[in-house]
Amino acid sequence: MRSIITFVLVSVCLWSKSSADTTDLNYADSLLKSGALKEASLVYEQIIYNNPADTLLHVASLLHKTECLKQQGLFDRIEPMLRRVSTTNLNDSLKFVILYEKSLGCYLSEKFDKAEQLLLPVFNMEINTTQLHASKILYSLILNEMGRWLEASSLLTGTITSDTTLTADEKQKGLTMVADLYSKKNMPVLRSIKKARTLSLLFPGLGQLYNGNTGTAALSFTFVSLSGLYIAYNIINTTYLTAATSGVYLFLYFYFGGANQANVLVPQKNYSKKTNYNNYLRKSLVTLNNDLYHK
Repeated sequence: MRSIITFVLVSVCLWSKSSADTTDLNYADSLLKSGALKEASLVYEQIIYNNPADTLLHVASLLHKTECLKQQGLFDRIEPMLRRVSTTNLNDSLKFVILYEKSLGCYLSEKFDKAEQLLLPVFNMEINTTQLHASKILYSLILNEMGRWLEASSLLTGTITSDTTLTADEKQKGLTMVADLYSKKNMPVLRSIKKARTLSLLFPGLGQLYNGNTGTAALSFTFVSLSGLYIAYNIINTTYLTAATSGVYLFLYFYFGGANQANVLVPQKNYSKKTNYNNYLRKSLVTLNNDLYHK
């Protein structure tokens, strides 16, 4: 993908009307390359300010500035910054780069719904095979983060199957890897809050056990049991008022408290499972991409 953007930006630079502007752009690029990110960003902004009518130079400067933001980890600023670009008179190749970078910025800042919304229009554009492939890889990553793993698997399978640049062996290798990545044995099983709560109400600790929180399950069962024994102890010793007040209060507190834990424990566990699986997918898809397209 970096090579696509580089090609577009080089083309934009060649179209610039002023050699002084191109020199400024080269100077800003040298700052970017040396790691002087804030200084480079200021020069890119100065180029835009000094050339209010040069749309192509604006696009080039903002896309270069996007790289500054990436290297600073300021991913949430990418999409708002690129809104400054009017894509009305741009060709599909440049529109693609703008939308792709916006979507990538949203993906990296964990705004996955917005990332999907921004990326979908590129599939209706006249773009080359490399651009289309890069878009589908990014879309699969977005779908993964949204927990739509079956859609991501279908997308990748279709992409590999329809790619005429791959040999039969390469296609088979890619399809096998995708099938394994999204197999049932690897895909996490997410738990239901409602089911965990219901199980805890049926038997204290059972909901936590269903969610995989064995230690919490044992504690919940223990506290409910002890509060029940406390009620029985007071009844045996004829301290009925204590049994009916503090005893019942403690029993209900631990009984319903254990059930209510589902509202916190289940989302936490599901988030952990999804994060670990998506990290695994991300690394694996990078490997797959390198094996198939960077031979």
